[in-house]
Amino acid sequence: MAFEHEPAGYQVCLYVGTPPAELASARCIDVTPASPSAEAMLAALASADIQAADLRAKTLISLDCAAPTAILAYTALTGFAGRRLDALVNGQLVDAASLTTAGLRLHSERPASAPDFIQVGAIHPDMLSVSLDTRLDDEAATKIRWARRLRFVPASDPAIALSQFIVLTAIRTRPNGERFPFLVEGTEPAPPAIAPLTPAGIDLDEVRTAALALRRSVRSGDRDALADPKEPTPRMCRLHEAAEMPIEETLARLGARHNEETDLWHCPRPERHSHGDATASMRVQREKVRCYRCDPERVDSLRLVMDTMHMSVDEAATWLLSGQTRTLASA
Repeated sequence: MAFEHEPAGYQVCLYVGTPPAELASARCIDVTPASPSAEAMLAALASADIQAADLRAKTLISLDCAAPTAILAYTALTGFAGRRLDALVNGQLVDAASLTTAGLRLHSERPASAPDFIQVGAIHPDMLSVSLDTRLDDEAATKIRWARRLRFVPASDPAIALSQFIVLTAIRTRPNGERFPFLVEGTEPAPPAIAPLTPAGIDLDEVRTAALALRRSVRSGDRDALADPKEPTPRMCRLHEAAEMPIEETLARLGARHNEETDLWHCPRPERHSHGDATASMRVQREKVRCYRCDPERVDSLRLVMDTMHMSVDEAATWLLSGQTRTLASA
């Protein structure tokens, strides 16, 4: 199946199974677990040649595996990355941003009472369940959002299963963070009435937390080590020059508008916002900028252009140093 977006925009590919031929030019890193378990997935991630800083580039997860393994791997890898990532699942591109937006649209106010447990993806004869065979209605979405615990039964098709998973986690997002479900087969016994929060299956919140802890340990483990000095290459100097371009000038070249009253900028990626970023959401600080919808941290001119224009790092540097302005055709 053809990509929905230009694959050259992805610079890093984390893959489970077979590396995708479409991303031969990207840095591909094998994170295939030895078995479909949380422990094996985290072990594969820990032993992979990957640093937290590597994933600042535009990253894709390639999943050539069964649906439960795909969900487990996506949880661990996005936990390590610190953000949702697009995925290529058996040749189908899963756009995390659009699916997250769809889930956020299903947010609802807290009802008078909420269930302790709900199973989603397959009907259980002994507990509250929601099938995903049809479009979610407001009542079902409210139950999913506010249930204290959620059990998720993935579809047999890995691409469908991952798409459903991203929407479900977006529905359950709270101001203080995301809440991931338990990954189950669907036939596990219903929680007993005397202990309604008894877990079943794999707690994906624990998997994500463990991956985040691994990210922190990798990022800080070699903090005191000294590297031998190296003369920067011409390419490194060029990339540095592009990254240091004035961020406000870059925003203007990308077509972003500045709100003089709030001193905020409208995001140049309005398609990722529910209302096209009608209310400016980007703040410039110390020559970097961050959109609180699109960016996990403040970014420089080079990273902003890479993400906005779907370019590789070298393509973005060329664009920045050329003085070009974004046109409708390239938007």
